[in-house]
Amino acid sequence: FEPPADAGGESTAFTSEIGSTVSDGASIGDVGAIRKLIQSLTQNTNPLKRSIDFVNDDIESMNKEMEFWRNQNLDQKAKYQIELKNTEESLQPLQNKLAEIEEQVKEKKLKI
Repeated sequence: FEPPADAGGESTAFTSEIGSTVSDGASIGDVGAIRKLIQSLTQNTNPLKRSIDFVNDDIESMNKEMEFWRNQNLDQKAKYQIELKNTEESLQPLQNKLAEIEEQVKEKKLKI
């Protein structure tokens, strides 16, 4: 693509799509180089765009997993409290028996 030349032999200038003024002599090479750079930039940013798209999916998945483990934690805390209560209840008779034996030992020591 060549820009049209004036009838008087003067070189003309035109504004390209990217907004810079290009003269007759260097326009084709510069526009081609800019086109290649833009294509390269676009090709290199597409994987980044795809990665960013997957970030939202990953965040959603991580939030679901965090909620799952948070619920597991609450369930296990509740089970722990139940087991702790059961253990204390089952140990109470043994602690009472131990207290009685210790009292009997004290009484026998006083008799001696």
